[in-house]
Amino acid sequence: MKAYILSVCGAVLISALVTLLMPEGRSGKFIGGILRLFCLLAILAPLLSFVRSDLPDLSSSAQASPDGAFIEYFYGRYAKEQGEMLEKTLEAEFSLSLNVQIGWEIDGYSYHLSEVTVEVENFGMYGEGEHILVISELESRVRALTNLSAEAIEVYG
Repeated sequence: MKAYILSVCGAVLISALVTLLMPEGRSGKFIGGILRLFCLLAILAPLLSFVRSDLPDLSSSAQASPDGAFIEYFYGRYAKEQGEMLEKTLEAEFSLSLNVQIGWEIDGYSYHLSEVTVEVENFGMYGEGEHILVISELESRVRALTNLSAEAIEVYG
């Protein structure tokens, strides 16, 4: 309380001194208005701090926890869309009928692919002996598109 009274008295004294020294005219009125506002803020400072203390502290992450179900749902949809996009890309490049499944994991707030499984449903125009070559080309293309290791990619048909 003592600090509050001293700050209000200090604001009033500074305002009075500046008022004595300031010139007459428009600039004097402007400076006087600013000084009155300064005094008003000094008087209302405890009220502002009281109102501010009632507001919740949103900067602390300890109070907020992530919604795990929503994060899992969101990344599940994202993985499904990513799988469909990969399937369309590979079908267009290789002229095959494919079924692509993506395995994924949540690591804190991030998502990453863990595995990709590609099933060739119909080799189409490729002959009997060429399907082995197509499978190896599919594996290398999936590795290039997903940045996964060869062990995390399975292609069969």
